[in-house]
Amino acid sequence: MVRKVDGRHRYTLTDLGYRVAGYWTKRHQRRLTPTLDSLEAALRPVVAVSAHPLDHTPTRLNASFDDLAELTDLKFAA
Repeated sequence: MVRKVDGRHRYTLTDLGYRVAGYWTKRHQRRLTPTLDSLEAALRPVVAVSAHPLDHTPTRLNASFDDLAELTDLKFAA
């Protein structure tokens, strides 16, 4: 799935590597993302009252990604 570029310390994906990466990206979008979204909604009230800073990191990270997308006029795939 990965091949070494001749004469360099670099690797690149083969055709199979690109197909596998595309497959797993689509699988993540269709299967894992909706599950994680529903889990996040269920845990949101618990995390909101948590005193541990790491519990708030995913929320801050999502907000940062949303801000970056808005600044760059990036459109999210449906």
